[in-house]
Amino acid sequence: MKVCLIRTPSVISASEVRPGCSPPLGLAYLAGSLLRAGHQVSVVDAIGEALQDYSRIEGVAGVLALGLPIPEIVSRIPADTDLLAVTCMFSTEWPMAKRVIQACREFFREAPIIAGGEHITACPEFVMEDCPALTFCGLGEGETLITELADTLEAGRDLKDVAGLVFREAGKIHRNTKPTRIRDVDQIPLPAWHLFPINHYIESGAMPGVDIGRSMPLLASRGCPYECTFCSNPAMWGRLWKPRTPQNVLDEMKHWVETYRVTNFDFYDLTAIVRKDWILDMSRLIITSGLKITWQLPSGTRSEALDREVVDLLFASGCRNVIYAPESGSEYTLKRIKKKIDKKAMAVSVNGAVKAGIKTKANFIVGFPGEKIGHVFESYGYAIRLAVAGLHEVSFFPFSPYPGSALFDELMAKGKIRLSDTYFFNLVTNPRCFSEYIPSWLAPILASFGMSLFFFFSFALHPWRLIDLARAMMTRRPKTRLESALLRLMDRAKTNRSNLPYYEQPRPLPSKEAVSAS
Repeated sequence: MKVCLIRTPSVISASEVRPGCSPPLGLAYLAGSLLRAGHQVSVVDAIGEALQDYSRIEGVAGVLALGLPIPEIVSRIPADTDLLAVTCMFSTEWPMAKRVIQACREFFREAPIIAGGEHITACPEFVMEDCPALTFCGLGEGETLITELADTLEAGRDLKDVAGLVFREAGKIHRNTKPTRIRDVDQIPLPAWHLFPINHYIESGAMPGVDIGRSMPLLASRGCPYECTFCSNPAMWGRLWKPRTPQNVLDEMKHWVETYRVTNFDFYDLTAIVRKDWILDMSRLIITSGLKITWQLPSGTRSEALDREVVDLLFASGCRNVIYAPESGSEYTLKRIKKKIDKKAMAVSVNGAVKAGIKTKANFIVGFPGEKIGHVFESYGYAIRLAVAGLHEVSFFPFSPYPGSALFDELMAKGKIRLSDTYFFNLVTNPRCFSEYIPSWLAPILASFGMSLFFFFSFALHPWRLIDLARAMMTRRPKTRLESALLRLMDRAKTNRSNLPYYEQPRPLPSKEAVSAS
């Protein structure tokens, strides 16, 4: 069967300096699995093909679309495609994904279209009702599902045998049995990056992590054993955490070093460091292999396993950046969101990582339901405590409820959320605060003040970091997220976004003959 995998444009705030553009790792894994199953695969990566193409969206203020225009996306889909698969990982992407699916349906009248990813898994019934052009939704991990669907469609078998598939039947939306997690993750084929414009990402330095070299995304484990109420992981993955063997991860690193001359790896794991023995084995294996690379954890991790023995080995193996995820400094809030951390242990871990030479960052969220300003001030206090421990930088984000999370379900049940394109666009530009004690206008101010307060104390306690910052600006060799952001701000000042074209211009879709000719 001929399958086309589609990554749709993303939506960013018009005030955003420059987004970190992650290569579509999930789609690349699907492509690898489909190829191994004997199917033909084509790819349209709307972002990777247009990393600098921004445009306004008709009728939507304050946001920009990043990626190829919809007519061009459709024109790149082979005319003889049997199955179209669209990814939507984040809820902010759904309005654009829906537009792409609708445009594909206008041209591909008969071919089934499936959508998958975390947003789709979180609310498949809404997605099917909101986008009648869609044929299927796929829930959870996609490698097994997409290959079974392609096999089933090709053989004309019963769709109800495909676990995790959602479709319409007799005017109603039907869910098949819940998919089971892949247990032997070492057996999953490598991402088929040769089908994607991966060199565009590598050479642009547009990866989400700190730009410290030619970077490649890598997933060393799947899932997360924790149950934070603001996270959609339980809906997407369950609570099963499955790491690959260190040797399997190292083999992949070597492959990409040889194939694409990469020098850095960004680990996209939900929770990369859970077991101390695993991360020690991984670090020792990289060291003994002699592989000269750096690597970093651009997403938040926990601190239970990050003692001084671990962080020393992390640095020796090439780890240069670690992000911690305390989320709050308030014991009330931590209990409310089921974030089981030891604040004292995390501060000790941060101090050890800094002494080992690793750049560290922490993420905080303000405005959780039930949170008061006093709880936010407790987060400020803990951020200052981490500054004393040596933490390099923080981010404070206003809370947004994402589909698939327990807090989202709670707010939906209370009637405080109504899903629509406006809601998803507002997640980017004007998120509402769902704490009954903090007005929406105040939440971003509290977030900005928290960051300002932290950096005041950080530079006061570690004044030599100002010299490091100036050096990074002059040499354009960042080592922290702050340095990367400032460099991107400098670059943006040289560009003009005031006269961007509108994304959805009234252009006709390409004819079938035009697509066939291309």
